[in-house]
Amino acid sequence: MREIKFKYVYSNSKNIFTKVFTLEQIAENLHIDEINDSKLLKDYFIIDRFEYTGLEDKNGVEIYERDIVNVIFSEESRKHTFCNEDTGYIVYSEASFFIKTNGISILLDNNDKCEVIGNIHQNKELLNAN
Repeated sequence: MREIKFKYVYSNSKNIFTKVFTLEQIAENLHIDEINDSKLLKDYFIIDRFEYTGLEDKNGVEIYERDIVNVIFSEESRKHTFCNEDTGYIVYSEASFFIKTNGISILLDNNDKCEVIGNIHQNKELLNAN
């Protein structure tokens, strides 16, 4: 069974800060205390949270919902199998995590074929480049 945790995204309208919390820590309101108890983060507020997929990428980095990933996948035609590389982001749909790329969704099940390169709040330009 996967550990349930979330990556919280905080912003002060200029900067973005992220921190991971377990479900138990969230129940204890530590995700709110993080900004309330810190003088450095006093102007920050929660703008989003990403759920942990329970998987790591090919480099051992935890994969969260809305992470941006490079992915290698194969497509089959009648005679050939083609390997493609694309950039996409992680979405949760129909009780599963998927990599959404240009026009297709790939089930996130083989973590050695993807690499986390950012997230949609801090690295949105990575999606626009493709």
